Amino acid sequence: MRIVVTGASGNLGTALLRALSGRGHDLHAVARRPPAPAAVVSSDVTWSSLDLSQTACEPDLDVLVASADALVNLAWAFQPMRRPAYLQRASVGIVERVARAALRTGRTHLVHVSSVAAYSPRRSERRVDEGWPREGIPGATYS
Repeated sequence: MRIVVTGASGNLGTALLRALSGRGHDLHAVARRPPAPAAVVSSDVTWSSLDLSQTACEPDLDVLVASADALVNLAWAFQPMRRPAYLQRASVGIVERVARAALRTGRTHLVHVSSVAAYSPRRSERRVDEGWPREGIPGATYS
């Protein structure tokens, strides 16, 4: 199975690549700044450098996504915190770009990881599930 992972150089991305490595998959990792060779998770991972916050990446992203059996989006912007408007624009833009690439290339499945800050705050310690309101946390950059 050919698996394309965006945001692959982060903590979650490298953990996913480690878990999938050595299982016969064709792994393609996408990151704005791929790791140095000494830090590469596995030799069976092919890396591509794409800045998904920029529209210029779309043709290259389409090529990668078109051949994917599975697409996992872990990419998002989280710095600089002093520029919340940029973070909102970049993170939403990344999700839109990856989702549009999937649509343009006929991919029907996309695994996307979001932020827990997308959920509304709790007023008690009782457990909640995915049906909890998703209105974000006022003032939180990641909402």
